[in-house]
Amino acid sequence: MTVPDLYTIHLKNTQALERAFETVARDCRQAIAREDSAEATALTNTCIFLFGARMENRLFRLLHEPGAFSDAQRDRIVATGSVENMWLETVKEAFAARRTLSPTQVPARLTFTDAARYKELVRLIKDELAPIIQLRNILGHGQWEYALSSDRTALNPTRMTLLKRTRLWHLRIKANLLDHLVALLHDLAVTQTAFERDFDKHWANLTAARHRLDLNSHRAWEKQLVHKYRRRRPATVESTDSPSSSKE
Repeated sequence: MTVPDLYTIHLKNTQALERAFETVARDCRQAIAREDSAEATALTNTCIFLFGARMENRLFRLLHEPGAFSDAQRDRIVATGSVENMWLETVKEAFAARRTLSPTQVPARLTFTDAARYKELVRLIKDELAPIIQLRNILGHGQWEYALSSDRTALNPTRMTLLKRTRLWHLRIKANLLDHLVALLHDLAVTQTAFERDFDKHWANLTAARHRLDLNSHRAWEKQLVHKYRRRRPATVESTDSPSSSKE
């Protein structure tokens, strides 16, 4: 039986998800510009769902990157269950392999510098990726208007707030953050020298993305979309409805 090329499969799936996300995001930007809040909300939720799937698939693409992880490492990572735990275990396995340690010795046996890097990567995953994973699960269970508790017997105000506050603007920046995170983890798992050499550069890019998220400037961005749309509308109306443009 032919063994499937899982790296290529995950690569093609990632590319398909990126196309889907960009297609829906384009329509979402147009809905925001038109101030169609109902359509913008529906499309934003769709973007959240697609981006959550893209994050998961991007992880599996990394896991099957040639030379990155062994079968035993992948088995341990997948055995952790949730997507968040798999991201966290990926970081642990990568540091363990690089420093010739067992996963159980990470982070205790890491050097001070590696331990600090490990801690910050874990915090990044919990702060920036985990909420999207949670939202994708909520949407996957059909909770597009009201988020429920785990047993689906009551409303979950925290989840509802997270869903309503996550906008396309946030997803665009998190997509940039995800690219830098994966590049850093690739260096950690695959390369000989690039991880140490390029860590500060990757971390600066990640920090810049997190800073933009902290600024939370989504309202200004959305207002700019509306402003550009309103500036175009009068010209469009004039060109189609003015007496000079109509045929006698």
